[in-house]
Amino acid sequence: MTPYIDLPLDNDDDEDYEDDDYEDDEEIARDAKELFATALYFLSDGQWLEAHRAASEARDLFDELNMAKESAETRLVMGFVDYELGNFKAALPMLASAQQQFSSAGCKAQQCATLYLLTYCHLGLEKPSKAIYTLKLAQTVFKSNPEILNNAENSQVAFLPDIKRVSETINSLLIELEAKYPSS
Repeated sequence: MTPYIDLPLDNDDDEDYEDDDYEDDEEIARDAKELFATALYFLSDGQWLEAHRAASEARDLFDELNMAKESAETRLVMGFVDYELGNFKAALPMLASAQQQFSSAGCKAQQCATLYLLTYCHLGLEKPSKAIYTLKLAQTVFKSNPEILNNAENSQVAFLPDIKRVSETINSLLIELEAKYPSS
């Protein structure tokens, strides 16, 4: 004979579990934001490897919570660190992923800033045709979203030039590369 199990008839216990999950998610989000802030501190202090490590941990937590924009920001930092260290090949997938996440999240200024860094990685790997393609993509995003340049909230974090300078550099670099590599 199976013992009788008294199961609750209401869903109060389920709500308690949901509240616990919500509180856990809030704590994880706080931890991720603190790790990201730490990464930015290390970045500003030139502590590249520590910045990369903290951003990587923050990215993992943001990914766990499906926080795409925040995850993209951490990938941008990681890609920037790899770029600064001359690890262009390692920077490419981080920056490409960040660019896609920024695009999906509608963060067009951040997307363009990421494309800007991707361009320099392609040039560092001596792939001018990919750099030109990336610049054209960034130019298209700017042309489709002219408000980017007028919105002060879209200024980048301290490690990147402001968005107007990014736009100007993209335009001038594209002209220079197309003249130098006309078949690309």
